Amino acid sequence: MRQPLPRMKRFVELDILRFMAAGAVVAYHFAPRIFGSAPEAGSPYGTASRYGYLGVDLFFIISGYVILMSTRGRDWRTFLVQRAIRLFPSFWLALALTILLMALGSSGTAPSLSMITANATMLPGYLGHDPLNQVYWTLGVEWKFYFIVAVLLATPLRSRMEDIACLWLAVLAVQFAGFGFTGLASASMFPYGSYFAFGMLLFCIHEKGLSTRRMLFAALSIALSSATALRVLPGFIVSPLPADRYVVAGIIAIIGMVFLYLILREKSIAQSPTIRLLGATTYPLYLLHGALAYPILENSSLLGSTLARVTAAAVLVAAVTYAFATQIELRFVPWLSRRASVVLAPAKEVS
Repeated sequence: MRQPLPRMKRFVELDILRFMAAGAVVAYHFAPRIFGSAPEAGSPYGTASRYGYLGVDLFFIISGYVILMSTRGRDWRTFLVQRAIRLFPSFWLALALTILLMALGSSGTAPSLSMITANATMLPGYLGHDPLNQVYWTLGVEWKFYFIVAVLLATPLRSRMEDIACLWLAVLAVQFAGFGFTGLASASMFPYGSYFAFGMLLFCIHEKGLSTRRMLFAALSIALSSATALRVLPGFIVSPLPADRYVVAGIIAIIGMVFLYLILREKSIAQSPTIRLLGATTYPLYLLHGALAYPILENSSLLGSTLARVTAAAVLVAAVTYAFATQIELRFVPWLSRRASVVLAPAKEVS
């Protein structure tokens, strides 16, 4: 029986990067509700927040890094179970709260049972339903990546993850050049696959250091990630300006270089309760900010001034996400993960 590899020291900066990514997404979603116009119009805040959707791109890069790290010493079954334990508790509770708020809202109607069931899987699109919350689509993308990793873990390729990441990037480069065949885009998660492969490569660099090949593929990763952001830009910015292309590509390049710098530093910043709490708050903040805040921000008759609505929404979101972070993310999920590890211990990979 293969012995689990030593647990890596926690990369504390990830908690900060996650929180920054979630904050950017929240700003992007709140701007039109606060100012009554698209994020790119009007106030300086609206102009700055127009690029907040790129927080999702950062989430995907972080996911590639974290998921490859989480495969150490685990077989495919343990990996999938631990992923489910990590994501579903907060998600199911957030989904229930979202449905309740929808039923209590101005329409007074709740979604159908089939839609609720489909959303509860995190894969509503594959089951013929729309996501109940606008951020849920990213969870389906995440789970597709998890299933790909699980398949690799079930084969001898599990020891060649760096080679897989480099091959993945090469395949995506070919697709961006206009070549491909039926089914390749789905298998390679085109175009979002570049973010996950980049994250995987970053973990390999963190673990093994730089080499000529890793430097070349890191440069390719940044180029492909920028190309991905430009490809999907019209879906996130209404009537994009020519300058937006340069800004978006520049932001992605900066994200990639900052991440690379952080993993190459000899010393990580020290863990603290505040940083740990920020990291734990990220997931519920991402899941709940819309369901909690939109009814307040969009209802001018509820509170007279915009400032009052923004303050009320911020206080509510902060209170609920804090409760999720302390009771579920930092308490229940770790407890459940430990229990699952005991149950799954006999199922560890046999070499």
